[in-house]
Amino acid sequence: MSEKNTVYRVLARKYRPQKLSDLKGQELLAKSLRQSISDGRIPHAFLFHGIRGIGKTTTARIVAKALNCIGADGNGVMTSEPCGVCKSCVSIQEDRHLDVLEIDAASHTSVDDIRELIDAARYKAVQGRYKIFIIDEVHMLSKSAFNALLKTLEEPPAHVKFIFATTELKKIPDTILSRCQRFDLKRIDQPMLIEYLGLIAQKEGFEATPQALCVLARAADGSMRDGLSLLDQSLSLTQAQKSTTVEADLIRDMLGQADRGLLVDLLSALIKGDVTEAIQVVHTLFERGADATSALQDIMDFVYAMVTYKTQKIQTNLGLSEAETTQFLDLTQKTQLSVLLQSWQVLLKGYEELLKSPLQKQSLEMILLRLCYMVPLTIIDNYIPGESKTEAEKKNPKSELTVIQTEPENIKIDDFESLLQALECKKEMMLHSHMRHDVHLVKFEIGVIQFRVIQGVKTDFIQLLRTFLHDYTEHEWLIELTTESGQKTLIEQQHDKQEKLNQEAMNQTVVQSILKEFPDSNTSTKNRKQS
Repeated sequence: MSEKNTVYRVLARKYRPQKLSDLKGQELLAKSLRQSISDGRIPHAFLFHGIRGIGKTTTARIVAKALNCIGADGNGVMTSEPCGVCKSCVSIQEDRHLDVLEIDAASHTSVDDIRELIDAARYKAVQGRYKIFIIDEVHMLSKSAFNALLKTLEEPPAHVKFIFATTELKKIPDTILSRCQRFDLKRIDQPMLIEYLGLIAQKEGFEATPQALCVLARAADGSMRDGLSLLDQSLSLTQAQKSTTVEADLIRDMLGQADRGLLVDLLSALIKGDVTEAIQVVHTLFERGADATSALQDIMDFVYAMVTYKTQKIQTNLGLSEAETTQFLDLTQKTQLSVLLQSWQVLLKGYEELLKSPLQKQSLEMILLRLCYMVPLTIIDNYIPGESKTEAEKKNPKSELTVIQTEPENIKIDDFESLLQALECKKEMMLHSHMRHDVHLVKFEIGVIQFRVIQGVKTDFIQLLRTFLHDYTEHEWLIELTTESGQKTLIEQQHDKQEKLNQEAMNQTVVQSILKEFPDSNTSTKNRKQS
């Protein structure tokens, strides 16, 4: 283990990158900055944008060192790879360089703060080549502060460079953005996070299991600082247990996450529509300290991973053991894509509700129950969600209970009417409604459907229609949107037909005789039509 220091430095600061080549996951950014500095094409204002903990301020400090580095002998020139040992690099690294001023815009938002900065910019650099102003969270500046900065930002003195960092690009006025050279920092992908966190753990005298590193990387969500902070905490807990091996279960307990194996069991129960098993697993998760929001997020991650695998044949790293991965892939292969897409919609709506609910556990159960009772699309008619296999077999002892249809029976669809019948038969009522109310049919052939959608209607249902046709027919279908007028919608056609029947009835001799005898009835009939 590492030696105890008098003043402990957290891992995020201890292993902070000191030059462009140290930046992880930002190769394109580093290459661009390196080339710009080497060519001497230095913008007067940099803007670094990205999520929290991804290296914006760190990159700003590296650029400040690169512009002011004087080399180990004191006679060096500006370089894309600062030496890190000259007095300029060291003083910037220790936050005491006279010409590099770092400002937190969250606590210096007023126009007076910016005016002080502008006044300071008039004086030439004392210690380095450039006077550099690093403004972190620049989007927090007030409107008047941005306006005060405009003129200086457009025509700054030759010895001044501005470096801005932000997580909220949309909050920065366009007039400021147009005066900056923008650099976007990417989220760090999981494989790189896993590799780097494992390396840091080893440097600290610990060994982290692959599953533990995977849990950390997923929790970091693309942020290196978050990953290092979580690793820091997990190392402390591991040391408290007098161990040098960081385990996944320890991290899950630390984060209040659900056991991955239990989540696979829960997902299996949900897809089968097995209410009893699903609720039992939920209770077990809560008994082990799982958080409702995190559990639902994990379930959504699993469903997304299943869709990704079925549509792109890409296997997502979910932090599962070999046996759990086999179980998960088997479940994925047996589950229809249409079921997964509809499950996603239910879970997404439920997630929005859960965030607002004061009753987390109860709300999670209600959301999962809703999903269980949506599952009739995937099971045979005799099976009721929540009913055991034995009870279902009693109702129909000759049939075997097939919970998941691996190969749905093909449906013959050769015209628009048969498509509607198929949608109704498979209980795709949302799609059925869209096809009747919102679609002007232009062309229908086996394998090709062309239609125009009523203006203002969202076209989300088209992907669901493609999926339905893919799952239930033997043909590949091309669905095209067009601007051609096409036929009237089915609802409009139905109204026209009803209107024609009414008119034919009104023209009959008997009806005309009655209207002559009772003229007021014609007026009341018209009023009813108008209402």
